[in-house]
Amino acid sequence: MLALLGFNMNLAPVLDITDAGLTSFISARSFSDSPHKISTMGVAMAQGLAESKILPIAKHFPGHGPIALDSHKMTPQRQLSYSSLLANDLVPFTQLANTDIHAGVMVAHIAYPQVDKTGLPATYSKKIVTGILFEQLKFKGIVVTDDLEMSGAATLKNIEDRAVSAIKAGSDLVLLGWSVSLQKRAVKAVIAAVVSGKIPESRIDASVKKLLSYKAEYLASASRAPASAANLKEGMKKIQYSSVYSDIIAKFFDNLPGLAGTTQPFRTYTVVSSVKNFNASFKRYISDPSVTVTNSIKTKFAPGVNTLVIFHASSPKALTELYALPENIRKRTVVVSSHPRVHVENKSSFLDVIEVFSSHPNLGGFMADAIKRSSHKISRAN
Repeated sequence: MLALLGFNMNLAPVLDITDAGLTSFISARSFSDSPHKISTMGVAMAQGLAESKILPIAKHFPGHGPIALDSHKMTPQRQLSYSSLLANDLVPFTQLANTDIHAGVMVAHIAYPQVDKTGLPATYSKKIVTGILFEQLKFKGIVVTDDLEMSGAATLKNIEDRAVSAIKAGSDLVLLGWSVSLQKRAVKAVIAAVVSGKIPESRIDASVKKLLSYKAEYLASASRAPASAANLKEGMKKIQYSSVYSDIIAKFFDNLPGLAGTTQPFRTYTVVSSVKNFNASFKRYISDPSVTVTNSIKTKFAPGVNTLVIFHASSPKALTELYALPENIRKRTVVVSSHPRVHVENKSSFLDVIEVFSSHPNLGGFMADAIKRSSHKISRAN
C-alpha cells in the first residue's frame, strides 16, 4: 500500500522491547516483550518493506526499552551495561544487521551512562553509534536521528550543535521535521563544520555514497510514482491484505513448545472464550464432540484431568479469570491473548502462551490447527 501511494521509506519496524504490562512509552507499538519474537517479526516486516522497494528504518537504537519516560519531552536515562543491552535490547538489531536486507536504523534520544559516561543521548554518542552499531554489530546500512527538535535532543542547546554532533557520532541523515528555518541553520552548520575541518569531508562523502546507493535501489521501481485518484481504489483492491495478514498471524502458532513436548494424553478440549468467531473457527477445525465451549470459567467449566484448556484472553477483564485458574489446570492450559493491552504474567505456569494482539476472525482455527499438528502427542476421542 505504501508503495502504491508513492512512499519509498518507512520509519519502521519498531524493534524496542516493551514491558509485560504495557506501561512503557513504547507500549503496544512493540511486537512483544521477548527480544526473540521481536527479532522474528521485525526482520520479517523489514524484509517485506524492502521487497516492496520501501526502505525500512528500524528503531530506536540501541533500545527504548520498557521505560515509561517519553523522549519527546525529556532525555530519559537507562542504567544498563553493554552486556545487558547485548543480551536483550540489541538482539533484534543484531538479527537485522546479520541479514542481507538493505535497511536503516533510527537512533534514540536516550542516554546510557554505563555505556557512554558522557551522559549524552545515543544520538550524539560516537561510542554507541559508531562503536556499537557499526563496529560491534557490523551494521552497514543508513543511520537516521530521531527528530532533533524533540526535547530528548536538547542536551545540546542549539540546533547547529545537535546536527554537527549527530553526524560526528555516525548518523548519515539528520531528521528535522517541523521548522524550515531550523533545517537551513542545520545545513549551514554542517557545511561550516566540514570547511573548518571539524567534520572530515571523507565522513560526508561516505554517507553520501551510501545514500546514493540506497536511492538507486529504492527509487528504481517503475511504479514508484503515486497512483492517480482514478486508479488508486482499483490498485488497493489488488493488494492481498487477507492472505498476508493470515500468514503473519498463523506464524505465532508455529512454535508451541509446551504443546509439542507434553506427554499427557489429552482426549477432550474446553475452549474458554467470549468471542463467537474464536469458538466457531476452532470448531471448524476440530468439530467432534470432544470440544466443549464456554464464555467464562464461571459457567460450564469442569475440565477433566485429560482435558486441554484453550483460554482466549480477549480483554483485560479476562485476566482476572485466567489468574483464578488452579495450578493443576494452568499446566494444561494454552492461553491465546488477542488484546493489545493483555500481557500474561508468569507465563511458565501455563502450558503455552501465545500473544498475537490480533482479533483475526480465524484465531480459533489457527489454535485448533496447531493442536492437530501436534496430534502425535494428543490422543483425541473418536
